[in-house]
Amino acid sequence: MTQEDKKEKALELYIKGKLSLEQAAKFADIHIGEFYELMRAKGIESNLTLEDFDESLKLAKRLK
Repeated sequence: MTQEDKKEKALELYIKGKLSLEQAAKFADIHIGEFYELMRAKGIESNLTLEDFDESLKLAKRLK
């Protein structure tokens, strides 16, 4: 599977709710920010909730 194929499949799974934003980015082998930019470029809305953001922030703080 090529890098582009991984990105497209990750987008598909994210849209279907099968993967979280973080999981989709990992599946595509890219950083979350890059995946988010890919979504924006394709006109895909994020289903990220405030709770998801808070959880990511807590995880980031623990990883410091």
